[in-house]
Amino acid sequence: LIVDDNARQAAKVMEELSREHRPVIETDAGAALVASRGLIDLMIVITIAGTLISLAVPSWSRAFADKRLVGEAEQIAGSIQMARTEAVTRNEAVSFSVMNTPGGATCHVVHTGPATNCGCADDGTASCGAGSVLVTAAVHPASVHVSLAHSVRFDPRNGTATPTGTVVVAGMTNSPNFPVT
Repeated sequence: LIVDDNARQAAKVMEELSREHRPVIETDAGAALVASRGLIDLMIVITIAGTLISLAVPSWSRAFADKRLVGEAEQIAGSIQMARTEAVTRNEAVSFSVMNTPGGATCHVVHTGPATNCGCADDGTASCGAGSVLVTAAVHPASVHVSLAHSVRFDPRNGTATPTGTVVVAGMTNSPNFPVT
């Protein structure tokens, strides 16, 4: 009798569901599951996950851009320190200069002699003409703009900078400043 009651209840459920024109899957126990219910739940989960991911991507992009900018600024700070050290080591004035490449990017150069004798190419190579010696140089990506009002020359006796200046490293978000003193 119990088996017959279960079969009747399952048949009743199947009949009600078929009236609503929904696809029905019958299990071994005779209970009916609505197949479309699982698909709708899955679509809701995918939509929520997609929304959360689309909100997270811009913040990750900004974090990577900020990290890249900080890396460029640290590289410049290292080159400024190198210019100071080289001046004392060589017992010769050494300059730190910022200039534009032919393609519009910026680069920095540590060199002896006048800044007008040195330059950077878009491929990252730098060179200095007669009367100047190239110590180091770096080209910065287009997403980073480096500026300095004038070259800074380091004195060989005590490593002081003349004239002092501020190197501005700017990107899409933060703009850290490095004073050259």
